[in-house]
Amino acid sequence: MIAAKLDRKLRDHILNSKDNLFSSANARSTAAHGTPQSRPIMIIVDRNVDLIPMLSHSWTYQSLIFDVLKMHLNRITVDVPQEESGTAKPSKKTVYDLNASDYFWSRNASVPFPQVAEDIDTELTKYKDDSSDVMKKTGASSMEDLANDTGAPTHLLQAAMKRLPELRERKKTLDMHMNIATALLKGIKDRQLDNFFQLEETITKQSKTQILELLSDGDKGTEPLDKLRLFIIWYLSTEQEVSRADMDKFDEALQKAGADTTALAYIRRVREITRMTMLSSGPAAAAQTSASTDLFRGFSSISSRLTDRFKDAGLGANFENLISGVKNLIPANKDLTLTKITESLMDPQHANTSALQKTEGYLYFDPRDSRARGSMPTPSQATSQGSSTASRGIEASFGQRRQGFSEAIVFTVGGGSMDEYGNLQEWAKRTSGQSGVAERAGRKRVVYGSTELVNAEDFVTGELSRLGKESA
Repeated sequence: MIAAKLDRKLRDHILNSKDNLFSSANARSTAAHGTPQSRPIMIIVDRNVDLIPMLSHSWTYQSLIFDVLKMHLNRITVDVPQEESGTAKPSKKTVYDLNASDYFWSRNASVPFPQVAEDIDTELTKYKDDSSDVMKKTGASSMEDLANDTGAPTHLLQAAMKRLPELRERKKTLDMHMNIATALLKGIKDRQLDNFFQLEETITKQSKTQILELLSDGDKGTEPLDKLRLFIIWYLSTEQEVSRADMDKFDEALQKAGADTTALAYIRRVREITRMTMLSSGPAAAAQTSASTDLFRGFSSISSRLTDRFKDAGLGANFENLISGVKNLIPANKDLTLTKITESLMDPQHANTSALQKTEGYLYFDPRDSRARGSMPTPSQATSQGSSTASRGIEASFGQRRQGFSEAIVFTVGGGSMDEYGNLQEWAKRTSGQSGVAERAGRKRVVYGSTELVNAEDFVTGELSRLGKESA
């Protein structure tokens, strides 16, 4: 419905405007400004195509911040420990903005959290070396003393003063990410997020008995919603039959744990409707979790300064146990459902057969082609063809005109996921080849959009609970 309305708007624009978006003059102007001259493809999907990324516990820096610290419009609030004259004061709530101007955030947002902790350590060491070098040359005892006359030669003082703003900004950025990492580690410890992440990586191997035991275990974290998220992921991923009696047991266990199970009425419908049509997503095609000394090589050797800071936050002796538990958890390198759909439409030559088959009947619209007007089958046509064979696009479906695209706009109706965004960007980077001149033609650019970007808590307590009430 949304695609059809957009198609009509674009067709009206072309018919009624001589100098339109697709005219040769505009095309030349666009190409001159460095944008690919070939047109992008816009992919519009319903959220029900895959609910799992909206619920999963991710291990990347941006996803953990989004989940644990409730990031909204790039802003988070963190409890920062305060110290004065050797005595601890109550923690202070501090607001931080995370954006593209933050060099550390730009570099580490999509990186697994253990690697981020290592990078904080590396950057702190680098900062310490750079500031020591400046102080050594000027004879200052601290960065603050540089503003005063140290007796150093004028040209050395001038050079040091030029570096001072950059060093102060780096220190401010690193202190911020130190506080964020401390808050994340506390959240991971309290909610046992490392256990939930590990379970979700191998979710299809979990039996009904194992899941029920986990839901009934009062020691599995402090947040009942984490158990509800894990159960929904298992329920949508498992090949096992789940009877009404089984569901009653799961529902009862979740309620005893303190979770609101209103959403389950809708999740039952989702499983029934999409059981045979959903592409296998992350946990549904889970890979074996294994150790990677390359990816997490430095996580166990974080400097004593960083370790002490984490311990000061109240993690105590459990810090080392937590580190040993998470350093071998590897986010499996796998494409999510939406990424597979995007690949099958952007790069059909390299897409797997399953993804190609699922997108074969996708409605296809092209405002510059009078024949490419996808349409839904009428109720009478769907009935005559039979529900199992009725095609979504009975006129021009995408499968009839496969071609490659270097740029895509992917939009989800019903909520967006930070995990999906990161997965799409990782796929685009991975499949774009090297950065040499010869590879530029093969570069891919994917813009991800949604009606709203929500974390798992808001998605479950908001959208899924509302739909659950309607379904009930």
